[in-house]
Amino acid sequence: MLDTSRRALTKPTCKEVEMADPLITAEIARRLFSYDAKTGKLYWNSRPRSDFGDDRHWRAFNTKSAGKEVGSPTKWGHLRFRLRKTGYQVHRVVWLMAYGEWPEQVDHIDGNPDNNRLDNLREVNHLLNCRNAARRKDNTSGVTGISRTRRSGRWSAAISDGKNRVHLGDYRTLEEAIAAREAAAKVLGYHANHGRQPSS
Repeated sequence: MLDTSRRALTKPTCKEVEMADPLITAEIARRLFSYDAKTGKLYWNSRPRSDFGDDRHWRAFNTKSAGKEVGSPTKWGHLRFRLRKTGYQVHRVVWLMAYGEWPEQVDHIDGNPDNNRLDNLREVNHLLNCRNAARRKDNTSGVTGISRTRRSGRWSAAISDGKNRVHLGDYRTLEEAIAAREAAAKVLGYHANHGRQPSS
């Protein structure tokens, strides 16, 4: 029977969800779920009577959930589900099943949080995860880290070095500001997809 002595997550932040203590093992995950490597989808397996306290819940699960896709999208688009009152993210469980251990954080390389194919997932730390982010929706220049100075009309370029926001200079043209930002991003290890168009 699955361990029932689990601490429920209460209003976790994104970072807290990523860093939460692992509560199921790879062995248990592989018994509970089936993973389709072509689509990146995770599905519930049928479960034995020993996983449940009574026949009614056992039959209800296998009738309603077995063979169905796991997870519902959060407001950020990541698929999330609950197991014995504990929240899990599908992409982290996929990583656990594939590699046998919980990752620190998982980055969706193409920026699509619903694309959980293994070739779209990479283990990263929090800093690297932040360096593959979509462009902010309130950005008016069309390029992350670039803004126009009202007083001078010049283009200002800036970037985060992980601790501070670094001003890269003010430029006469947008192209010059973009070149400065791209050069700094390359030095600092930003992913090529960083600053992509945000999803609608």
